[in-house]
Amino acid sequence: MYVPIASLPRKVLVDTTILLDIVFEDVLPSIQRHCLTEEKEVLIVKTYLQSCDRRVTTAQVLTEIDRHLKEQAKGKSLADLRRKTFGITCNAFLEANIQPISNLDLDIVATFGPTDTALLDIAHRESLCLITDDYPLAGKARKQKLDVLNSWQIICHPDFDHPPHSIL
Repeated sequence: MYVPIASLPRKVLVDTTILLDIVFEDVLPSIQRHCLTEEKEVLIVKTYLQSCDRRVTTAQVLTEIDRHLKEQAKGKSLADLRRKTFGITCNAFLEANIQPISNLDLDIVATFGPTDTALLDIAHRESLCLITDDYPLAGKARKQKLDVLNSWQIICHPDFDHPPHSIL
């Protein structure tokens, strides 16, 4: 049973893998994506994110995306890839302010690393739904009583059967 589409969270914080797949679909379409393996899946997630009132990510997530760009550049201009990638993300996502690691729970940092710990902190502080396909991170977020969605919960929603063209 699915909640009505209007009931899906509209203030979201997007983790690396999903954002990376969205960017790669536009910037490096020949590269195999991680979780959104078909073009239709990317389009559905883009359509959902475009419908959100607030789309947020972090500098750490963008740094992880940059690392993947460096790995995949292979003869392509890294500067051009970065220009396209960060043109997309800067226009579509707000960048959340992160706490210094010293202000975060060091046990969570030790378990999940600084990027995921920052995502948990931001989702909590700003009341954002965490969009992630990282199942350990999603489990921790749920234990902290945070809203979480994964890509399949979006892709399989019956209201997204035939998504319109997206501009995200």
